[in-house]
Order: sequence, then structure tokens, then C-alpha cells
Amino acid sequence: VENLTNRLSNAERFHCTAPSANIDQYPELMDFLPKEYQYHICSYKAVNEGSDHTDFETTLRMTLKSKEEILVWLKSMPVTWRVDYTRPTKGSKIIFKTEYRCQRNTKPRATPKNARVSKNTDCPAKLKVTLARTEVACGRQSRSTDPHIPDYPTLVDIVNVHNHNIHVADTVHHQDVHSKAVEQLTKLFEAGHSPSSELDVFKCDLQVQLGNDYIYEHEADETLEG
Repeated sequence: VENLTNRLSNAERFHCTAPSANIDQYPELMDFLPKEYQYHICSYKAVNEGSDHTDFETTLRMTLKSKEEILVWLKSMPVTWRVDYTRPTKGSKIIFKTEYRCQRNTKPRATPKNARVSKNTDCPAKLKVTLARTEVACGRQSRSTDPHIPDYPTLVDIVNVHNHNIHVADTVHHQDVHSKAVEQLTKLFEAGHSPSSELDVFKCDLQVQLGNDYIYEHEADETLEG
């Protein structure tokens, strides 16, 4: 009986032979991805030029080696990603594997009946991240034939194709409130301010900090009032 499972060679499975930091060759990704991280870009394809961003598809590798590091990186991205699926890890080879969707795809069960504007646009953008184990029992190195291991154990597939703007005021309105803003408002509440007076004090502080930029920020960050 012939072997029904034809194993792919490393050259067929992995197109990168000597992975190294190369994001400087991809200006669009440099503008989009969080700074201060090392990236090896395996593939990149521009899909469409939007009004405020470039839609693209990319596969990249990162030096992140824990779930916690990955979550911090995701939080610092210009797009807010929501968990779509958490995949079970396979034996000892995979530490973390999760698929995400753009926050503008809320998967609503029904059409909203009230007048409140929904943030759902059924956005097709997705991100998938897989963290491979680089060590097995007793500190022994993984015998994986993946040339990205052990230096780039995190695999990220991004379909950054949005059906909405990602930088303008309407999008910022739907972003999560920044942790520093939450902390500041909590302190004001503990000091005895009402919600309305909290917001007034917060706006005054922003005016002092931002000066002439306050008008734009005020339009773009109405999250506190929404």
C-alpha cells in the first residue's frame, strides 16, 4: 500500500531559510505594527488602499515566548481584537493558539431595536497567533525542523482587511477606554466627584495637557461619554 500521507519537505513547508529581522523592507507594516518588537516577515501582500490605511495579508514570526507577552503586544495594536476561537494545544508542541476578529464584527444575534448606533460592520479582518514550544522536558531543545525555532517561536497570520476606517474618530469612539483614563477617573470618584463632575475635571486636564490638539482629541475620544 502506498504511503497516503506525503510528507512535505522543509523547503515546501517553510519558505524562510535563515529568518532574521526584516520589517524595514515593509513600510506599511512598520506603520501598522507596534514598535519595539522584533519581526521576521514571511510573506506580505497589499490587498487594497483604504481611505486611512492599507489593507493587507501577512504571515510573520516574532520572538515572543509567552502568552502574556503576546497579549501585551495585541493590546498595543491600532486595531482592537476580540477572541474568536481558542484552539486546543496539540500535545507539548504548542503553548498557545487563538484566533481573533476585529471588534467591529460583534456577531450580533439580532438587529438592535433601539436607536443606538451599532459598532458592528461584520468586519472580515482576522488575526491568528500560534506560540510553539522551544523546549521540552528537562530543558531540552525542541527537535522541530521549523527554521524559525527557537528564535521566532510566535507565528502570526493577519488578514488586515477592514470594511471601515481604523484611525478616524468613529473608530476611536468604539475602542476600549485606556487603563490610565480608568485609573484617573477612579481617583476622581474616590475623591467625591459625581460622574458629571469627573468628566468636567478630566476634560480640563486634557485641555491643559493637549493645548491646541485638544479639539481633535475631544472629537476622537468620546468613549468616556458614549
